[in-house]
Amino acid sequence: MKLKPHLAVLLLAAFAVGCDQGTPTVPSDDPLLGKGGNKGSGKPEWVPLSMTFWDDGNDGITSDGRGPYEHEVCGVRAGFPPNPGGDAIMGTDRWPIKPKDSEKCGGRDPRWIEMDLNVPDVGTEPGGILPGSFMNIDSVQAITVADGSVLRRAVFMISDFCFLVFDEEEDPRTSKVWVRQEAEGTWTVQTQAPPNDVAYCRDGVRGYHLPFGITVSLLEN
Repeated sequence: MKLKPHLAVLLLAAFAVGCDQGTPTVPSDDPLLGKGGNKGSGKPEWVPLSMTFWDDGNDGITSDGRGPYEHEVCGVRAGFPPNPGGDAIMGTDRWPIKPKDSEKCGGRDPRWIEMDLNVPDVGTEPGGILPGSFMNIDSVQAITVADGSVLRRAVFMISDFCFLVFDEEEDPRTSKVWVRQEAEGTWTVQTQAPPNDVAYCRDGVRGYHLPFGITVSLLEN
């Protein structure tokens, strides 16, 4: 039985800092940053993105069934933050959904990411289906076609439950996810084949098989 999503107030800037790791791999004048524009503010702004979950039949992390997650649409914030080598960051309850937008947004409940915790790793108990409201995938912007598939850390948050992390450096029982550029301005993010599709909560106890695939695309201004 699906649980009703919780409305969590996320400070995305703080999360972006918390999820940053390592040294950027591209220069500060990367052309993708320019596509975000500064709208005359005199400072860099987020590069807006659209994120589409593949929702394959065996995926453990899927969408809420209400279409792609687009920056500044239906309460979503999705983008590369204003730093070189930007992470792909998305939060689903950045703004409330207004009554006039309820039809196009599938209602006024905040959007969420669906986490199916029914297939646990060894030693953990099934947790049912829970809603997530935040994700961060490291340095997507830095990856080019020439790089091929590059391993990156991915972090998802289930409100009032835990952060789920794909990162073998943080927890050796899991692994990072593949990221590759398919065309200019489009990337795919995908878990590795089993048993390398396990994410662990940061409590170090709970782990779940959570395969997923996401297409990350630049949005035109």
